[in-house]
Amino acid sequence: MLISVLTGVAILLAAVGYVVFRKFSVTRQAIEFGAPQNGVAAIYLDIREDTVRSLHILYEDGTVSEVRKLEGA
Repeated sequence: MLISVLTGVAILLAAVGYVVFRKFSVTRQAIEFGAPQNGVAAIYLDIREDTVRSLHILYEDGTVSEVRKLEGA
């Protein structure tokens, strides 16, 4: 009985920990081109909770464009 309760609590804590981790972690997805495409050398996406939070476009001359707040279509 005690072992099943402890197992249930451990599973519940793992699920809650995963949700908290997803809420506060940010993943950066990088798309870098070997040869620049129409002047674009790379695109970087910052993703949190399966939502793109910002977009960075790196041009071949080294300049960067940044969009912080993206609106859904």
